[in-house]
Amino acid sequence: MKQKIAVISLSTSQPMAITAIYEDHTLVMSKPQTLPKGMRKQLAKLAPFVEALRQQGFKVLVDEATGKVANEVGGNHISLKTRGSDGRAAVLVGIERYNELLLQDNIALPAENKGAFEIPDSIVEVEYNASGEEIYRINWREIRPEQVLTILCCFAVGYNNVASADYINAMTAATAEPEPSLMDSLKRIIGYEKIKAVEAVPESLTGKRISDEERIL
Repeated sequence: MKQKIAVISLSTSQPMAITAIYEDHTLVMSKPQTLPKGMRKQLAKLAPFVEALRQQGFKVLVDEATGKVANEVGGNHISLKTRGSDGRAAVLVGIERYNELLLQDNIALPAENKGAFEIPDSIVEVEYNASGEEIYRINWREIRPEQVLTILCCFAVGYNNVASADYINAMTAATAEPEPSLMDSLKRIIGYEKIKAVEAVPESLTGKRISDEERIL
């Protein structure tokens, strides 16, 4: 199923926004745009921007500390520390999905300054505790604003806020029965007439007794 994704990151030194399309198991990221600093300017910029995205069927993820902007503009508040459905942080889920897409050659990063969006292995260090369980150490200071966009776009592929109005509307639209066309109506009328015609045909008269001495053969 085609997914339209929009990620707005306000938690980094340079606020940025990007859109992406996930279709046929491939994630294609568009050219990002920078956003102004300061909540007042951000709200003025993002309110009509997010509304237009939602009207086009995008799921909009807003990365910020407090969730105030997300609530104001109608986006889904998340951060790199947001827990996914499996209990893991978004940063881990996003990087894991990035590596999977990269291995399959199923991700297209923005063409301009492509290297800035790539995720190096050094961002996450894996250790093991006494029980043999994996422990992840995130090098937060190494994560650039562009990499945040990549991580959250990859995370968004499997993210759905089932309580959001956009998700409910999308599911309702997907399951709604289509309105019958004129041809469908005609077919039903013709089918009904055929049934009535069959019901109007009398039963076979074979073997029916007309009188005590007469029977139809």
